[in-house]
Amino acid sequence: MSSTLLPGVRAVSFDGDGTLWDLRAAMSAALSQTSSHIADRYGLTVAADALARMRDEVARDPDYRSATMEVIRGESFRRCMQRAGLTEGRGPQEVLEFFLEARFTATAPYPEVPEVLSALSQHIPLAYITNGNTILERVGLAGYFKVAIVGQEIGVRKPDPRIYLRACAELDLAPHEVLHVGDDPVEDWAAARQAGLRAVLLDRAGGSDNPSDLSFLLDRIWISGH
Repeated sequence: MSSTLLPGVRAVSFDGDGTLWDLRAAMSAALSQTSSHIADRYGLTVAADALARMRDEVARDPDYRSATMEVIRGESFRRCMQRAGLTEGRGPQEVLEFFLEARFTATAPYPEVPEVLSALSQHIPLAYITNGNTILERVGLAGYFKVAIVGQEIGVRKPDPRIYLRACAELDLAPHEVLHVGDDPVEDWAAARQAGLRAVLLDRAGGSDNPSDLSFLLDRIWISGH
């Protein structure tokens, strides 16, 4: 027997943030907890939205253009705490460790994701392609994926088509044999298509005709003899 999702499609790749789990909700919860932690442990007042804005400021800093997300986040905590009155010490590193634990603890798959991935993975190989730093094991999804491509680990990030070609190579499939599903119109839909993959743009907000969750994939599985 052979399995396929759509004629000619032999694997599915997925984005992570906003596709498999709600990153915004996890970040909001983690930043709120981190703000409270800074106040309780260091006696400093740093609002959660200030932590978020500083992260974006550091990310735009040319000196941090090639830095990992952890380094950028750590520097944002250092600057915020310094502005709030911290002089020296290990504080920013400790806060970074607190934040990462809070962020991963708060990150959970969307409700339909485990069922969909479980069903798909019984028929075709799945790939995870991300610019983020969420570890599949921490969200209980690692067992469903044959391939995991993390941009900051290979030095190529979306929307560079090479990140998709790397996934195809590891799947040992031609690009047109892979369907990519993601929520970003540039980094997921356009970039995947530029690399030669098929693509579906997910709209979790439900404001368009695009699928609002992954359940649509369950209707596409079919088994054929050969």
